[in-house]
Amino acid sequence: MQPARPPALTADGVPIAGWGWRFLAGIIDVIIVTIIADIASIPILIKMGPVIRQYFRAVVEAAQRGAQAPPTLNPAQLLSTNDQMLITIISLAVGVLYFSLFWRLKGATPAQLLCGLRVVPADHGHNTDLLPWHIVMVRALTWWVPIAVSNVLLLFTLVNVLFPLGNVKRQAIHDLAARTQIVKIR
Repeated sequence: MQPARPPALTADGVPIAGWGWRFLAGIIDVIIVTIIADIASIPILIKMGPVIRQYFRAVVEAAQRGAQAPPTLNPAQLLSTNDQMLITIISLAVGVLYFSLFWRLKGATPAQLLCGLRVVPADHGHNTDLLPWHIVMVRALTWWVPIAVSNVLLLFTLVNVLFPLGNVKRQAIHDLAARTQIVKIR
C-alpha cells in the first residue's frame, strides 16, 4: 500500500483546488453563461421559427407525394452569417462580463463559490484582496474566448481544461496567463 499523497498547497500553505472541483465549477459556469447568452440572443434566434416551419411543411409535402429524398435545409437558411456572428459576439460579451466581474468583485464565480473555491494570485492562497482588473480580464479572455468560439479553438479548450492534471500547482493555461491559482476555501 502506498502512503497517502500530501495535498497540494500554495506557497503560503493553502490547499489548491483539485481538478474535479474545478471541472464541476467550470461546467456549472458554462451552463449559466450559455443560458444567459441564449436568452440575450432570443431576438435573433426567433428568426429561425418561420424557416423551420416552412422546412417541416416541405418535408411533409414531399413525404405525401412519395418523394425519395426529403428537402434539404442549409444552416445559412436558418441564420445569416451576420446573425451567427452577432450570437457569437453576445456569447463573448456575456462570458467575459460574467467571469471578469465575479472574479473581480467576489474572487470567484457563483459556481466556484458553491464548490468552495476562490481565485487568488499564484502562491498567495491567503489573499483576500480584490484581484486587479488586468488579471481578471486576462483570465476571462483566455478562459472564455476559446469556449465561445469552440469550433475553431476546441483543441485549446480541451488542453486548457486538462492542463491542471499535469501541472504541479494545478494551474490551467488561463491561470498561468493571469498568474493565478484556484484554492479550496472549504
